[in-house]
This record gives sequence, C-alpha cells and structure tokens, in this order.
Amino acid sequence: MTRQEAVRAFTSWAAYGARQETDLGSLEPGKRADLVVRQRDAAELGPGLDPAHQLVSIGHGPTADTVLVNGQIVLERGRSTRVSEADVMAAARASVGRLADRIGLGTPGRWLRR
Repeated sequence: MTRQEAVRAFTSWAAYGARQETDLGSLEPGKRADLVVRQRDAAELGPGLDPAHQLVSIGHGPTADTVLVNGQIVLERGRSTRVSEADVMAAARASVGRLADRIGLGTPGRWLRR
C-alpha cells in the first residue's frame, strides 16, 4: 500500500466502509466538514520529509492543531474551544479522589511526598 493509499484508507475508503461516503470521507460541498489540521513542526514528527508518512505513521492526538467537526472549530491551537480544559481536569481529579477514598486506596505512597 502506498502512502497515498494509506491516507485514502483513513478518509474516503473508511467512509465508504462505514456506508457514510455521501456525508464523509472527502472535502466537498454538501458533506460534513470534519477536518484535523496537524502541526508539521512538532519534534516527534521529525524530520518531516514526507507529510503523508507523518500523518499515517506518526501523527497522533498531541500533534492536532485545529479540529473542525461539521464545520465548527472545536480545537484551535491545540486547545478546546468548547470547554475549559482546566475545569475538566479539576473535576476529573476531584472525581478520582472521591473514588479512591470510597474504595480505600488511601494517600499516595512516600515516593510522592517531599
């Protein structure tokens, strides 16, 4: 499989396989505008000789710069446009703390203390 075919496998072929090719898989008028724009200069993507190879083999969540879902920007410059990430993390930490207390995990071991 060529790199270009691999990109198609993640886009138009995947949409076809899911029977969603009329709505997804390519950027065309009338289709949903779901798009991920990745950073090209992230260190983990180096040396950056082939963008298709980077996208298929190396690119992952942290390299997403901008994400559009149905034409709406939901991630911009790597940050959510819909929720406060700090608030979500604070709520998650509090939830995990309550769960740990409830099941008796107790406080972290000595290696976490200063």
